[in-house]
Amino acid sequence: MSTPARAPGRWTTVALGAFAAYAAWAYLSIIWAGDRGIALVGANRTLLYLILFAVVATRRWRGSDALALAAVWALATIVVGCVTLMRIADSAHPASFFVSGRLVTPVDYANANAALFVLASWPFLVEMQDRRLPALARAGAAALATVATALAVLSQSKGAAIGVAATIVVVVAVIPNRARFLVSVLLVGGVVAAFHAPLLDLYTQLNAEGDQRHAARVAALAIVGSAVVACVLGLVVATIDRVVADSRPNAMRIASAALVAAAAASVAAACVALVIHYGGPSQGLHRGWHAFTQPSDTSASSHFTSTTGNHRYDLWRVAAHQFRRAPLTGAGIDNFGADYLRERRTNEQPLYPHSLEARLLGGTGLIGFALFAAFVGVLLWRLASAARSRGPQAPIAVAALAMLVYWLAHGSVDWLWEFPGLSGPTLAVAACAASFEVPQAWKLTRTGRRVLLTGTGIAAIAAAAILGTSWIAARDTAVALSNWRSDLPAAYADLRQASSLNRLSDEPYVVAGTLAERHEDWRLAQQQFERALGRNGDNWYSHLELGIALANQGDPTGARRELEQAHFLDPGESLIIDSLAAVRAGHRVDAQSLDREIIARTPAGAAH
Repeated sequence: MSTPARAPGRWTTVALGAFAAYAAWAYLSIIWAGDRGIALVGANRTLLYLILFAVVATRRWRGSDALALAAVWALATIVVGCVTLMRIADSAHPASFFVSGRLVTPVDYANANAALFVLASWPFLVEMQDRRLPALARAGAAALATVATALAVLSQSKGAAIGVAATIVVVVAVIPNRARFLVSVLLVGGVVAAFHAPLLDLYTQLNAEGDQRHAARVAALAIVGSAVVACVLGLVVATIDRVVADSRPNAMRIASAALVAAAAASVAAACVALVIHYGGPSQGLHRGWHAFTQPSDTSASSHFTSTTGNHRYDLWRVAAHQFRRAPLTGAGIDNFGADYLRERRTNEQPLYPHSLEARLLGGTGLIGFALFAAFVGVLLWRLASAARSRGPQAPIAVAALAMLVYWLAHGSVDWLWEFPGLSGPTLAVAACAASFEVPQAWKLTRTGRRVLLTGTGIAAIAAAAILGTSWIAARDTAVALSNWRSDLPAAYADLRQASSLNRLSDEPYVVAGTLAERHEDWRLAQQQFERALGRNGDNWYSHLELGIALANQGDPTGARRELEQAHFLDPGESLIIDSLAAVRAGHRVDAQSLDREIIARTPAGAAH
């Protein structure tokens, strides 16, 4: 599949250097972050992506093997989706696989779930136009791309639709074989559009509590039918492509130009129709802005036409405030959640601002944004250059370009960076395509080589230590949460070890304090939450629980102080308001009832 590691090319080296500088800046931002524990998690995630990109980019991949590797990942993803589809069709409760009528399996978030299947469709869309492949293989690629697209439709993600549109525009503008790419896109899109009714009807039936099992089975049959039709049409198109291109190349060029012109005319006509439908550009923009800034509950038959739950305006407003307060450095990587709770106008409690740009600017400031933009800009330029070529690297470059552009476009209006199952494959395929650049010839003295090797070794040891201790601490915390009912002393021991391994995170102390509160050991609960606040003073939950522990030990003054601080950190939290009112009135706060309410708010708790 690939040759041993070697020096990357000039532009790949520049991209790697920018990515490494961004990772270093992410770790540096821990210093001024309010929640250093979550900042460490964000920096570690960045480091893992950097290592993945570096390992793949410094290997020399051979020809079509690179595209085959991307296709294997895409195939595995589609197989998981098909297994999920079978389980849905056979389930007595199909709604358990959905949230508000939108598919959230295997990724526990509808928009990320849609992104997963859209990303898996791009390698097969590229294989559909590869004339080196047999016609049957191209037909199979058409069927797989159609299944992936149909599965994405079940998640009904508007961000995915935006990402797909942006990707098509960019790829068509870059690659020389525009017509073949458009034929592939139109074939898959047309087939899915023809079978769209059962897919969208499932959303309606799940939200209206109709005949869910029947709707789920009809949707599954529609996806199977769309795959069969796409396979047949793909075989026809591949056969015609081979015959016409070999016998009448001039006619093929004329047909390609006509197809591109027809596609451009169709886009223009669609824009005109939208303008007419919404009463002109000014009125359409006014309606769109109103729906964006003031989303309301609707009874639309599709999430694509609904504004329910879209609070991105409020999320981005708070991220903009973070950027305005610290434009150069930001608030610290991934330190968005606490600021949002203080300033929110909704009942949402997100950890991330649902935008890659907002995350970069609000969390790492202009410096972090510039470093990451340099990495992405150089990588896009390198992929576009390779995609325009007609060499063996062109197909994987087109697939990588499509995946990266989609990931960036969709990630501009959603949080995709935080999902390794999305960001990892995208960066790996991009690195694979970038590896085709001619290796850089480094002329180093013996001393220079020793310095380079020593520096690399130190960096590797440091990365292993940081990632290893963080992983062990997270594992110890998870074990404690799993075993505390059967062995409480062992759970406390695991949490002590976790807190000593990861000296930035407040999570081990928060968990230990919650366990002590469950057993009404108020003195221990007080100690643990005080230690948690020593690491993260912006955690409203720790202030709330500390206030309850003090109240139950007969310290109403201290309890009010902590609850008032919790209320300052999260003014909209009803649990804090109710607890503070109870303490002020001299009543006892029912900690068990409070815990049940918090658990019920989580997806897992709501399911029970």
